[in-house]
Amino acid sequence: ESVEAEVSTCSLCHIPYNEASVPFRVTMLKCAICRRGKVPDVLFTTIELPEGIPTTGTGCLLQAYVCRPKPYCKGEMNAKEISDGLPFLEYELHRLLINKLKVKGMNTIFGLRVQVQIGEKMLVGLATGTAVFLTPLPPPPVPKVSAGNSWTDEKKLAEIQKQLLDTVKKNRETYQLKPISVSDQIT
Repeated sequence: ESVEAEVSTCSLCHIPYNEASVPFRVTMLKCAICRRGKVPDVLFTTIELPEGIPTTGTGCLLQAYVCRPKPYCKGEMNAKEISDGLPFLEYELHRLLINKLKVKGMNTIFGLRVQVQIGEKMLVGLATGTAVFLTPLPPPPVPKVSAGNSWTDEKKLAEIQKQLLDTVKKNRETYQLKPISVSDQIT
């Protein structure tokens, strides 16, 4: 395949704005294929994987769910509780998806579907999609375990971080992704 054909396929991943006019906060990096366009560090899409887009390795199913308690109430108060709880449910789903992508060693979700179920005492969100490593985007950083001020057992934290690093390494081998380099580990 020619370099021009590769460049045209990687352009699907390029951000269509210049850096000064991006309408939201996004981390932009140079495209790993053409080195000219700018790409995001992660991409969530509801479309299916387009044919011919450059990927590395194989994809996998990615799923996250969140359950949030909701006080039992009726009428207008019920609507208010649902309205107040939905942004937090969506935020938590997004955070889980980002972390699961990092653990899988991937940087994109295609075919993302989000379902929200509202019960009398519970709000439940389910997000499902196909995780893929898009070659033009950078590899995700290895997640870092932090306990804040709540836990001081440094030995246990180091052990959990090592298990997490081993899981990421195993996932990158399983899905035939690029091996972990030293620069990927520094986050």
